[in-house]
Amino acid sequence: MNGLSSKNEVIEIADRLSEIADRAMDATIAGIKAGKISENQAQEAISHIQQLTLLSSGLLTQAVKSIVDGLQISQAKLTELIDEAKDRIAVIETAAKFIDLLVDVLAFAAAAMTGKPDTIIAAALEIGKDVGLEIE
Repeated sequence: MNGLSSKNEVIEIADRLSEIADRAMDATIAGIKAGKISENQAQEAISHIQQLTLLSSGLLTQAVKSIVDGLQISQAKLTELIDEAKDRIAVIETAAKFIDLLVDVLAFAAAAMTGKPDTIIAAALEIGKDVGLEIE
């Protein structure tokens, strides 16, 4: 089955986005402690992390209503993209790349909230570019 076609698939995406937010916060704190992230960069990252957390929570609460039909990216591919983004966040060295990926994951979460396949696909493609993963 393609796309986010069941409540459980929407919940799985929301859970993974929440995991990314947790890892992003850990990476931000580590970057601050290591002196690799400035105060301004940290504030920007934390703001994005908070937005991602809110969107993830919104997906969870609207899971029943947020079923997407006609999405041309499989659930497995979306899950792979999110897992890859989560893994990349753990090892990203520069704040600029970190924030760009975080913004793209945030855009994906917002796109998932819309339930519009074209918006979700566009956001997924951006994450794919960031992590070097090609989407068919």
